[in-house]
Amino acid sequence: MRRRKGRKARRRRNAYRRDKVPKKWVRKERNSHHIIPETRGGSKVFENQFIMWNDRHEAWHMLFGEMTLNEIIELLQRIKHAKLVL
Repeated sequence: MRRRKGRKARRRRNAYRRDKVPKKWVRKERNSHHIIPETRGGSKVFENQFIMWNDRHEAWHMLFGEMTLNEIIELLQRIKHAKLVL
């Protein structure tokens, strides 16, 4: 198996190590997700990424699009408040 070279691969390996992802899951079933999306000014540093299962990653983007984590929390709090008022 060839090792990937470059900064992108190094960042991915660091994120996998930090999140303690077993090597057998690295290639196909998991990938990295940006906490602050790159399209919204987020960086590629591994502190801005976490590892997610592919199906959950797809569901995340279907539900929340390119929202940041703080925006999602605020949205969920507004929904909770609206339910309490009813």
